[in-house]
Amino acid sequence: MTIQRLNDKKCNLDMFNDLSKTTDWKFNEFKDNIIHDKQLVDEKFEKLEAKFDKINTFIETKAPKEVIFELMEKINYLAHKDEIKEIENKVFPMMKDVITKITSINNKVEESSRSMIRFDELIMDKANKVDVSNLYKITQDRLPSEDF
Repeated sequence: MTIQRLNDKKCNLDMFNDLSKTTDWKFNEFKDNIIHDKQLVDEKFEKLEAKFDKINTFIETKAPKEVIFELMEKINYLAHKDEIKEIENKVFPMMKDVITKITSINNKVEESSRSMIRFDELIMDKANKVDVSNLYKITQDRLPSEDF
């Protein structure tokens, strides 16, 4: 072998060693990055599992779909707010009229009651006067006038 060839081989060997060191360093860096990324993924996966468990627990405490659908059907049969407002607008004026008329009737009944009470008082007074005069007449007829 010639010196040139030996020098070329030595040069190739030095280059190989340099390349090997660089490759080892890059491989180790790549390996460290993969390990770090795997740890991040594991942490995120654990957080997701915790959230999933929390959601499952939350869902288990809620009503089943069938019950909710039943309620939705019942709600659909109920009156809407606008319909209730429309009915209120029709009924409330009528109710006010009824209340006004009932109040008026109550006032008339009270007035009639007062009139009847006064009428009773007058009749009683007249009856008492008639009774007194009848009593006097009976006593006049039955008893001799000398006794009085």
